[in-house]
Amino acid sequence: MNPKILFMMVDILALALGLFIYIKPERVIEFQRQFYRSINWNMEPISMAKEISNTRLMGLFLMFVVMWCAIYFFTR
Repeated sequence: MNPKILFMMVDILALALGLFIYIKPERVIEFQRQFYRSINWNMEPISMAKEISNTRLMGLFLMFVVMWCAIYFFTR
């Protein structure tokens, strides 16, 4: 398989994940809580509003990094 096509597929998946994290931070947080419960940990955020804000920022950061990497990869 062509490396550029493979990279583009991974890039699109990562962008979709970043967008999902940005749009649905509550679902991402709940998924994380369920995962931690499955490994016998209990995770509760101190401030849910702050947790949602930080999760949205993480989604934006992921989209920014992925776009930067894609631009770098396809222009060199």
